[in-house]
Amino acid sequence: MKFRLSLIGIILAGIALVSIGCDESTTSDTVWREPTLLDNFNGNAYRPQIAADTYNNIMVVWIQDNESHTMSDIYCRKYSANSGWGSAAPVETHESSGYSYDVKLGSDWNMHFIAVWGRTEGSISRIYANRFTPDNGWGNAEIIQESSSSQSAPDVAVEPVGNAIAKWLQYDNPYWTLYATRYELASDEWYNPTPVESISGNVESASFAFDHNYIGVFAWTQGDIYARTHLGSTNSWNDDVITIDDTAISYDSPQVAMSPMNFTFIVWHVSSTVGNNIYYSKTDSGDDLWSDPATLDYTDKYSEQPQIAMDYYGNAVAMWMTQDNDTGTTSLYARRNSFSDGTWGGINFINTNSENGVVEYRLTMNGNGDMVVLWLEPSKLGYQDLYAGRIKAGSMTLEGRQLLDKGNGEIAYYNVAVDSDDNAIVVWQKNDNGVLNIYSKWLN
Repeated sequence: MKFRLSLIGIILAGIALVSIGCDESTTSDTVWREPTLLDNFNGNAYRPQIAADTYNNIMVVWIQDNESHTMSDIYCRKYSANSGWGSAAPVETHESSGYSYDVKLGSDWNMHFIAVWGRTEGSISRIYANRFTPDNGWGNAEIIQESSSSQSAPDVAVEPVGNAIAKWLQYDNPYWTLYATRYELASDEWYNPTPVESISGNVESASFAFDHNYIGVFAWTQGDIYARTHLGSTNSWNDDVITIDDTAISYDSPQVAMSPMNFTFIVWHVSSTVGNNIYYSKTDSGDDLWSDPATLDYTDKYSEQPQIAMDYYGNAVAMWMTQDNDTGTTSLYARRNSFSDGTWGGINFINTNSENGVVEYRLTMNGNGDMVVLWLEPSKLGYQDLYAGRIKAGSMTLEGRQLLDKGNGEIAYYNVAVDSDDNAIVVWQKNDNGVLNIYSKWLN
């Protein structure tokens, strides 16, 4: 059975929500030579997320504290390809006190955005969602799950036509369980949430992705690495939860990438008696026929933080961090998988020209295979500076190293979106003398 909460029902529950669109009438700047402040409020602004549609519209959302730090709401700022950046405005505002957390954002191909986040109000924990349309702006935020148990790590993935899946972790005593629910554009409704798994043990981390045929793949760690396929056309799950890997001591950081034709990779980090390495498994059939786990990195070195991205044609790039056995510094490495023959190329050193190594990074790929890499590297002053570079489709050479911001205030939660003209827009959180702010910069 489907469900939908009306605004009247929400008000009766004591949670009046106000929806305000993101104004697009202010600035028309298209190139930023210096980092630009996106929020203009007295309270902390943090954990920004960014998404782009196929018409070069950009949406940024973040969590905004009030000045007294007694409650927080979700705010946004939208960039229009026609009129530039609008002013900051609420995605939702709650009249009751509480704290919003872990906002995530997705977009389809028709200028629509969906935001999902968690919120705690006293002993009640809720997962909310809201949808942005060009004609009406943000709608009324809907509760898609409510529980007296703790919830965490909400996320959303949006299909090109506008349907979406939201997932989160929920504490169902005695374990943390992975939940999901589907949004159907045709009826403008969210389905009832369902558990993705019923395995004994805590779900520790999860990832998911979709192809163009409404097929989604979830992967998670729960002692071992597991996966399950969701069929959006019938809002149903494949019967079996597939064990991808159960041979090592511990696992973390599973990441999923899918091409439009349902060619799927999962990569993850393995800690075993022989080392810390990056593994992968793949399927190209949509019927849960996963390949045996295999290593991607150097087996005699310490590797971590795997990420994977795919273009529209099914070509994939896996990236990770590897520590040098002699110097102890950490660098980026990557391999490319060709859809034409299904094989991985050799291991490539991604030269960031970082004297002191890389602390962490983000990888983003557009449909044509062009990539943007963000990373933090230690500075000589003891800070962590934010850098960016590009890797062209078919290449494994990082170009255009660019300093985005010096880390004289703590930099965190940096993300990037690439528009259809191959412009990259980066957002990040920075501590400015004890106040958290959101910054952005274009990379043309």
